[in-house]
Amino acid sequence: APLVFLFPSLLIILQGDAGSALVFFALMVPLYREGLNSIIYILGILFIILFITGLIYNPLHVILVLILVAIFISIANNTPKLYWRIGYGILIIATLLLYQKYVLYVAISLGLLFLIVAYLNFKQRKKEIALFLFVILFISSSFTYSVNYLFYNVLESHQRDRINVWLMPDKADPRGSYYNLMQSKLAIGSGGFTGKSYLKGELTQGNYVPEQHTDFIFTVVGEENGFVGTTTVIILYLVLLLRITFLAERQRSTFTRVYCYGVAGILAFHLLVNVGMTMGIVLVIGIPLPFMSYGGSSLLIFTIMLAVLLKLDSHRLLVFR
Repeated sequence: APLVFLFPSLLIILQGDAGSALVFFALMVPLYREGLNSIIYILGILFIILFITGLIYNPLHVILVLILVAIFISIANNTPKLYWRIGYGILIIATLLLYQKYVLYVAISLGLLFLIVAYLNFKQRKKEIALFLFVILFISSSFTYSVNYLFYNVLESHQRDRINVWLMPDKADPRGSYYNLMQSKLAIGSGGFTGKSYLKGELTQGNYVPEQHTDFIFTVVGEENGFVGTTTVIILYLVLLLRITFLAERQRSTFTRVYCYGVAGILAFHLLVNVGMTMGIVLVIGIPLPFMSYGGSSLLIFTIMLAVLLKLDSHRLLVFR
């Protein structure tokens, strides 16, 4: 099912608009409601975590943690005896003490230990678990080592700059790629608890925050209305999302329910990304804030989505399956 929207998102990425392509992944919300296996979501989150940790930390250190987790799962599945748990505790302590100086030797030792524990699971007719852990560990380790190659050889320079701004701001140029986010944080932080009042924001009124009328419009809310205003705006969005969810659950038609959850997913994705990127929580991409960012096309599309949703809901009693 995810392959249905993977193709159009790839076409949009080829046009250089990665932000719009990521919006398609908001459709994972209705797919989950309709019964898509949760393992797909868990694996997706794990690979995102591996990508982030592979960039920030030494890949070998990440693999050490993966091996420790795999050994723990194998031991817990193999036997619940106390001495196994004590031995695993000693193993963790030894790894923490030795990995900085002898990281390669520790990795090799842990790898051999994992193979031994996996063999014990295999011998006790638990080969499915042993094989599953081995495959996951191999794929995760390979992906972790490939992250740096993908980052420096596949991604374009402006994409690397955005990731550096998010994960490693010390490597970003404060007068270049990091300028937008730095000014955005300053504007939101200067708003304090109640803000500086309407049209009194020094940074936003002085145009120190680039794109403050579109992608970074939340900085205006933060500086002029402070914590109270930003919290109120977020609560209003959450009320809208809860209302859409309520409408989705009372539908008789599967199509209408999927459409409602799709609208909720798209709105939630725009809200999380737009608000998060202005505070440096998520990657900075060109995502407007629904019903607030300047731009006729954005306002028109969101309005049409909600209008269609309300029209479908008004006919819910006419549908019997």
